[in-house]
Amino acid sequence: MITLFKDLLDTGPLLVLILLSLIAITKSTVDSMLLVISSIINEDILEKTLCTRLSERTRSTVMKIVVFKCALASILVAIAPEAHIIILVIEIGFAGISVIV
Repeated sequence: MITLFKDLLDTGPLLVLILLSLIAITKSTVDSMLLVISSIINEDILEKTLCTRLSERTRSTVMKIVVFKCALASILVAIAPEAHIIILVIEIGFAGISVIV
């Protein structure tokens, strides 16, 4: 791993800056997506659809559990073979298109 960074530094600091920028962008996007998913489940499903009132502590716990489970599911999908990911995208994509239409 250290030799990888040494090799990158030899290619130029601009390439390293671009690579680190891409990593930061990816991390920020994933973080925002996990927060949105937990907010949707908490606000829309639990409070509005099921009409449940949660304390701040319970709401925080629910959001942490949702974020953890979504992150775990994302990791499991990411380490799966490509064929499974393609099937997943096709199934979810067609379901999304049918809802829109």
